[in-house]
Amino acid sequence: MVPHSAVDLAALAGTAGFAFDPADYPVPTSDIAALLALEQQVTVHNLLIRALLQMRCLLENDRALDAALGEDGMRDPTADIADDLAHAITAALLFADEVGLQGRDAAADPTFARAFPALWPADPSGLRLGRFDLTARTFVLPLSPMVHSRAFAALPDPLRRLALKRLRRALVRNWLPGRVALPPEQRQALHDHLTATLPGYGS
Repeated sequence: MVPHSAVDLAALAGTAGFAFDPADYPVPTSDIAALLALEQQVTVHNLLIRALLQMRCLLENDRALDAALGEDGMRDPTADIADDLAHAITAALLFADEVGLQGRDAAADPTFARAFPALWPADPSGLRLGRFDLTARTFVLPLSPMVHSRAFAALPDPLRRLALKRLRRALVRNWLPGRVALPPEQRQALHDHLTATLPGYGS
């Protein structure tokens, strides 16, 4: 690996075959808040898409078997895999294994810090996911805004219902995935927010 200090991007920009042009970027630094937001979005999005495709294949196989055998409903192996996927999705949404930011002296670009939460729905109290903390963790409320994404909404119904059930149990009954710890006030705030903003969560 080449040390960062040894790379002169301005000099490399004129090198044949080197596509990066630093003049395309408005500032010479990267905003840590934007990078952290991108990381969690990509991580959760990739998990959701993988789960969506896996469940579609499993459910299609179940339909073929049910038609051949004259049966109906989700088969036991599919149900077991769906439960595992719902657990993984819930853990990812609740930032299991998130690295703490204590002592990092991180700060967000003010414009981005205002714009990012505005992408997600507000509940009647005005609360939105995606507000940056950066003193101890990425967001003030430790739930990925990707719970409001089209990728989550597009999950096959059986899997989406399982994920919502697990998420509701985590917030209401404190049945949290491993490596997740939420104080009661945060669980209540997230439960109230999702009840008001996320279709299917309260049912």
